[in-house]
Amino acid sequence: DHLKDNNGNNVIGKDGKEVILDVLFNHHNRATIAFWDPGSIIKAILDMIAFQNGYNLESIIIDEKRVYVGEHGEKYSPNNFENGWSGRAYTIKEATCHSINSIFVELGYQLCTSLGENKLVEQFNAFGYDLEDYKISYGIGAFPAALTTVAGSYSVIAENGTATHYVYGREGQYDDINMKYISKIGIKTGDDPEVIFTVNGVEEQVVSPEIAGWMYDILQCVVQEGTGQRAKNSGLGIVGKTGTARGNVGFVGYTRQENLLTIVEYGLEYPGTSLPNSYQGGRDAVPTAITIFQDTKNERGMQP
Repeated sequence: DHLKDNNGNNVIGKDGKEVILDVLFNHHNRATIAFWDPGSIIKAILDMIAFQNGYNLESIIIDEKRVYVGEHGEKYSPNNFENGWSGRAYTIKEATCHSINSIFVELGYQLCTSLGENKLVEQFNAFGYDLEDYKISYGIGAFPAALTTVAGSYSVIAENGTATHYVYGREGQYDDINMKYISKIGIKTGDDPEVIFTVNGVEEQVVSPEIAGWMYDILQCVVQEGTGQRAKNSGLGIVGKTGTARGNVGFVGYTRQENLLTIVEYGLEYPGTSLPNSYQGGRDAVPTAITIFQDTKNERGMQP
């Protein structure tokens, strides 16, 4: 199938060729092997790290232009989605709800300064990530991660602050958390699937139940008042976070009543291609997530 833009036209890559969607491309398992920038989805994880280190829902950061200087003298000044700064004070809850980039770059900078880079990386990786360092742009999710990793990090909220690490892969090269609803992940070769994942994990408390409760409140705000409002009237009780990154857009959401969690990501992995700028996590990924939730409920015979 051809990738279409919002006007129904075929998307043309930077090489001048039409972009074709091929789900069997190289037998690539995009859930476990493909790596995408989480974008603004990562802001909820930074929230939880901040809450573990003295911040709270009402902690204030100003939305203003800042210039950060890297270790080699390079300068970085993050823009918000609308390419401007309001100058107003946002609470962490408000900033997550409306996905204010400048505030999360600053929050990451403050945490890196107060905790030290190694400690911040350690706390990030407790959510299933595999960072080796912390760069200032990581505050808005400008680093690669597998979809299973991102979904697992959000399941800490859904699981009342707990995480269970699972090692999987033919050589045990992957480590994600809260995969306990999956019995196996396989790659079909011929008539028999090759199992590359088995359940064998130990539960640990990553954040307190109180922090998990704060995060539910924040993600509910995202849907009710912020960037995820397309899920507001779904009737499914979805909470979650949108993300718009370099070349891809997504949404992670879950429903408390049915204990369902899903992640939707739209993006291109062909060299030199990216989604049109008109794509947004809240507009394009959220409707797909709603369909997945509804179809799953119907398949499992879940009552409203």
